Amino acid sequence: MLDDPSFSIDRGTCSNHRARCSGRLSNRRKAWRLLHVVVSAVMSLACMLGVSAANAKDYVLGPQDKLRVKVYEWRASRDTIFGWDAINDEYTVGPNGSVSLPLVGEIKAAGLTTGEIANSIGYRLMKSVGLMRKPDTAVEIVQYRPFYVVGKVTQSGEFAYRPGLTVLQALSIAGGLR
Repeated sequence: MLDDPSFSIDRGTCSNHRARCSGRLSNRRKAWRLLHVVVSAVMSLACMLGVSAANAKDYVLGPQDKLRVKVYEWRASRDTIFGWDAINDEYTVGPNGSVSLPLVGEIKAAGLTTGEIANSIGYRLMKSVGLMRKPDTAVEIVQYRPFYVVGKVTQSGEFAYRPGLTVLQALSIAGGLR
């Protein structure tokens, strides 16, 4: 019965099947690698940007972000606007997620928006100097922290971030997939 050709396995067919399957496996491996690169890029950008990157107002600060702080106070008795020159400068968020400002001290920046940190700086300045009301404080991002692309791309490494950057654009900046 095993010698009957209708019940035997054609070894040539199996070999041909394996050859065809191995070609598909190669394509599958490429697809998995591509998927891995895209998922890694999406995850890293999502973690870096927080909930939303479409608007700079929603941008969540983190280490390596460079900020410009401006503090002004209206002094009605003198009918002038007083600028806090000791504080009005550019600062970089440190690795621990905080910024050190004169007269205010170290203040947490990571996880906050520019509006939230401006409010915190004004409040802390009011408390530390003994002002009657909180001075007007503005914080703007001078330079966004970099993002990184690694894996099967033409040029992996560190790149400058800009608001609204998509994963596809990030991969394009890295020279595309290899």
